[in-house]
Amino acid sequence: MRKQSNGIRKTNFLFKRILAVSMLPVITAAVFFAGIEAAYGKTVDERVNDLLAKMTLEEKVHQLCRKDNMSTLDNQRLGIPSFLFADTPHGMNGGEAQHKATSFPVSISMASTWDPDLVQKIGTAIGMEARSVGRNQGLGPCIDVARDPRAGRTQECYGEDPYLSSKMAVAYIKGMQSTKLIATAKHFNLNARENNRRYNDCLIDDRTLIEHYGLPFKAAVQEGGVMCVMTGYNRINGVWCGYNKHLITDILRNQWGYKYYTISDWGSIYGARPALNAGLDVEMGFNHYFNIPKQLNRGIEQKTLDDAVKRVLYTKISSGILDGLPPVDKSYLNRKEHQNLALETARKGIVLLKNEDNILPLSKSSIKSIAVIGPNADTDGLGDHGSSRVTPPYTVTALQGIRNKAGEKIIINYAKGCDTFTVDGNVNGEIDRSGFEEAKKLAAESDVVIYVGGLDHILEGEDHDRLTGSIELPGAQPDLINELAQVNKNIIVVLENGGAIGLTKFEKNVKGIIEAWYPGMEGGNALAEVLFGDYNPGGKLVISFPKTDAQLPEWNNDFRNDLKRGVGYRYFDKQSIAPQYPFGYGLSYTSFEFSGLKIRNNSTSSKLSVDVSVDVKNTGSRAGDEVVQLYVGDVKCSVPRSVKDLKGFKRVSLKPGEKKTVTLTLTARELSFYDEKTKKFTVEPGEFKILMGNSSLNLPLTGSFKVNSTFRESDNSGNFKAAGIVTDTDDSGKGTGGSKSSGRGIPAAVWYGISALVLAALGMAVIISFRIFRNSRHIVCVDKAGLQE
Repeated sequence: MRKQSNGIRKTNFLFKRILAVSMLPVITAAVFFAGIEAAYGKTVDERVNDLLAKMTLEEKVHQLCRKDNMSTLDNQRLGIPSFLFADTPHGMNGGEAQHKATSFPVSISMASTWDPDLVQKIGTAIGMEARSVGRNQGLGPCIDVARDPRAGRTQECYGEDPYLSSKMAVAYIKGMQSTKLIATAKHFNLNARENNRRYNDCLIDDRTLIEHYGLPFKAAVQEGGVMCVMTGYNRINGVWCGYNKHLITDILRNQWGYKYYTISDWGSIYGARPALNAGLDVEMGFNHYFNIPKQLNRGIEQKTLDDAVKRVLYTKISSGILDGLPPVDKSYLNRKEHQNLALETARKGIVLLKNEDNILPLSKSSIKSIAVIGPNADTDGLGDHGSSRVTPPYTVTALQGIRNKAGEKIIINYAKGCDTFTVDGNVNGEIDRSGFEEAKKLAAESDVVIYVGGLDHILEGEDHDRLTGSIELPGAQPDLINELAQVNKNIIVVLENGGAIGLTKFEKNVKGIIEAWYPGMEGGNALAEVLFGDYNPGGKLVISFPKTDAQLPEWNNDFRNDLKRGVGYRYFDKQSIAPQYPFGYGLSYTSFEFSGLKIRNNSTSSKLSVDVSVDVKNTGSRAGDEVVQLYVGDVKCSVPRSVKDLKGFKRVSLKPGEKKTVTLTLTARELSFYDEKTKKFTVEPGEFKILMGNSSLNLPLTGSFKVNSTFRESDNSGNFKAAGIVTDTDDSGKGTGGSKSSGRGIPAAVWYGISALVLAALGMAVIISFRIFRNSRHIVCVDKAGLQE
């Protein structure tokens, strides 16, 4: 029998020791992960129920109550953190003395870019800034559909079109929530005016509520995955939004499938029982929810309370808040990349309304002096001073931007000329004309006049609509513009404002008009780049600009006729009225040509899909952006519909002479209306008209296609199927409640512990192995001669 030598036996023993040591980290990690899986390998719903079962009545109630003005109560015993809020419509409101954040252009300017990808980047940037200072929820976006351009918070929304608003809302939400900051869709619903906002009673039918004003919220839920919805101050059909079970439970939860938590606007509810029973989960501003224990089984059932707490816990687990979010470095606050993004947004959101005699862009080689005049020329241009206010570390005013861009060879003269409205901001206050003469003198001595005026936070904003009640440019401004035009014909008017402005009083007397909105901290630089041609404007209006107040419908709280008569450009279409500047309008320093409309109907008996293509060519001498806009009209329908609705758009960049083909796809979602009988979005068979161009009133290419089947929404996720066709439904994939918690559901501290332990074990294995090898160097190599019988 053959035997191994002592050397071979020692070698085998050595390798066994090395193998055992090497397996240490693997075994350790396996045991650790098994423990983690046992603790966290549960569905979100199971984790919610586990926590709920451990909570006392007081602890349950405290999950629904505020701690202070910008946070909710936590639960240290069970390790449940607070919601920590920051207002975030166009930047993080961190408080003037605390956190200086990036101030992006206001939301209506973002929408005027017609660039959802850009808006998603803004949402991401704001999310990172809020996370960097310890916040876990942003109070934005504001997705109220603008009903009247004089509404105070028009600047915070995305304009008058529900479809465009939906696309911008979804982009913003996806960007923000990608940073693990919860987004909040507000104000649900019909927060259409600020005057008397706590007591307005909006009368409306379900179709108008859901199809028009509800569409951005529906998209926020079904496409954006928004994790919080805030109710408004107003009433709907006699019931406060926070008490409105039809709004919160029937529509938001049951019809749209919303599964996260709801929150009141600050101080918008006046009692716990009706709010909680309606489905409102968290109260902010007041302290009525602390009284829930006294009302339990006296109008509030235990299940109602538990359901609200479950939704709060579900949100905290799904968002990652409960398990601990990884820290974000404070260097994200107003970092250079965000400043550049603010500049890009301001550029893209500027809309060129008039360019007579091609006065723009200005030529540095031929201009020797410029008079910059107007009440907004040397102000910050940041917008409202309400909850959306952002305090940046610096701002570039229009005057500063023009001086920076003009250089030393062009003389810049400045005079304020007048106030935006009155000296003290009161309706009956004094209109000061004392600055007219100085302004006119500078205008007469200069080659070009740039007048920067418009509105400000006193004239419009949160808690108050347009102070004058009119779209007309207020105060002495129209008179000053006209008198400046008398001494210098080369006058360009720049508007900074949040809603439409009437221009007829001076429009014919000026050569150029630019809508800059409230352009944010980099607004002055963006404006100067447009004025001097470093950037070719490509923004488009997202609200119609009427000629006068007389073109606007009556502004009241009765919404029941809004779909029939139309809102915004739909109203102008129905009434056959031409506004001053239509929805979707905006000029460029180059020209574009549309051609080659093609409609390809890819629909089947079970799916509706239509591709619409068009060629766009830059026929000018400058590179520029054009926005392709697709409108659809339902030729014959069982319910009143608009003449046309925006249902697709794409912003494209083109070099001189370049041509691109743009394809937009229509599905049942774009073609449907809300059927009050079936309570489903529905597409009826029939002909649909296609209109394509670059504004709601410039649609040179038209065509049509037919739908042969009825399509209806088949579930609360927004999916459609042909009526009468039965499809198998797999409920296992609905939501996150039925899925296992992923690694993201495990606390960050646990993951850090796992990583440290595994690395330590690996390191120990290496050290031990090295020592074994070092101590075994006396073992000799064994050859065939070492084998014995």
